[in-house]
Amino acid sequence: MCTATDCYSMTCTTTATAAPDWAANGATRAVGDPMLDVDAVNGPGPETVTVVDPPDGVYLAGAYVAAGGTLLNPTAVTVTVSIDGDALRTSDTRLLFEGELWAPFAITVTPEAFTVSRYNGCSQGFACLVPVASGPELFQCSP
Repeated sequence: MCTATDCYSMTCTTTATAAPDWAANGATRAVGDPMLDVDAVNGPGPETVTVVDPPDGVYLAGAYVAAGGTLLNPTAVTVTVSIDGDALRTSDTRLLFEGELWAPFAITVTPEAFTVSRYNGCSQGFACLVPVASGPELFQCSP
């Protein structure tokens, strides 16, 4: 189940009624808050999430294949983390089935640095890009 701080198609679009407030400033869709710029519901992507000046913390970057779409099952997914359009890390391609989330990267934001590290978490029925307060919260994927 997603929470009010997660970014996905139901919370991070311009038409979403409950947008996350990652900047914790009482305003949504402001500097520091995530925005799903492109939601490629019927493929082939890419989908993009933008966060201008994200607050310090650890975030998981991943992909989710929603149930009931018109995509092939399984669907080939690749995740890229970029800053200002420059790719920092790109995952291998993985096949996901409906209802699966794969989070290949953890992104750590501090005043000094923006670090992308391998995470490789996965879950069934969890559809979000998740800010993680105290370490990874997803199950480990099998190899």
